[in-house]
Amino acid sequence: MNSFQWQDLMVILFFLSSLKRLQSLSDDTQEQIDRSFLRERYLKSLLFMTDKKVTFQLSQSTNVEGVFKACDYSLLQFHIEQLRTPSGVHPNALLRTSDVLSCSVVLQ
Repeated sequence: MNSFQWQDLMVILFFLSSLKRLQSLSDDTQEQIDRSFLRERYLKSLLFMTDKKVTFQLSQSTNVEGVFKACDYSLLQFHIEQLRTPSGVHPNALLRTSDVLSCSVVLQ
């Protein structure tokens, strides 16, 4: 299965699992439901990025890349291995999530 089909399958699974949860949580407000859906999607994307090469766009138009390993409990920092920056390569580094504008992962 190529990566495009896998990505489509993941989107469908996210939608179906979220739809099932939406139906069972009729007491919650729509805003709470939307927030929980987005948080779950964010956490699953972090799990997907583990051990993959990721490119980060940081503030001041700086691009860095490295292998995403983990994030801390409060989601304030990312642990990156082999971080390639304009000033060189760092074997291990922590990126503050507040400095990250966007990130991209190559689907393989």
